Amino acid sequence: HTQGEITIVLNNTVPAPPTLNILTNRTRYENINIEGKAPVDCTIKLIVNYKTVYEDIIPDEDGNFSVPILLAPGENVLTAYSVDYFNRLSLSTTPVIIVLDKEAPLVTGSTPAQEALELAVSTPITVRFNEPLSEATVTVLVYNGMTNTWEIVEGNSEYVQWNLFASFILPDGETLRYESKYRIKVDMIDNARNFATHEFYNRNDRISYSFITKNT
Repeated sequence: HTQGEITIVLNNTVPAPPTLNILTNRTRYENINIEGKAPVDCTIKLIVNYKTVYEDIIPDEDGNFSVPILLAPGENVLTAYSVDYFNRLSLSTTPVIIVLDKEAPLVTGSTPAQEALELAVSTPITVRFNEPLSEATVTVLVYNGMTNTWEIVEGNSEYVQWNLFASFILPDGETLRYESKYRIKVDMIDNARNFATHEFYNRNDRISYSFITKNT
């Protein structure tokens, strides 16, 4: 370069999109925090359900940011952009869907059916649900007429996510007791962390039970 020349370098590169750290895609809480990381020297624009909720989030010195948002019932679509010093907008982040779900899970059916009578002592016990769960435990109790109490039946509870049912499995070689009254209790937690307990009741006397075995 000759003396007195000035070199100007044009940078037309847009900033990289920010990173959103979404811990769960389903929640029962309306108010949550959205966390993420911004590129160097950028602020963040946050869009929720196609409306700008934050125009100018300023990250900390390490580029991290955390802001509260209010979710609407059902699906909420989140996107974010980086904005640099020259007010250039990055490409959008990949849309993230967070579902606000306050509904407790439900039992939709069981084998044996409610109030079934004279079932074989080898009857399998399964319970079906209305939605995917994070946890499901089936507890089976048998009525002891001598002590007038319900006793827990030893066995394992197994939840099958892909088919939305849980089963109660007796130890190898064991069966249900002959001519005994049984009760089923189900504890459920869905993926939004809603908890529910379901017990099977006789409609007439409200004695909690599901079925009675016979030697059929």
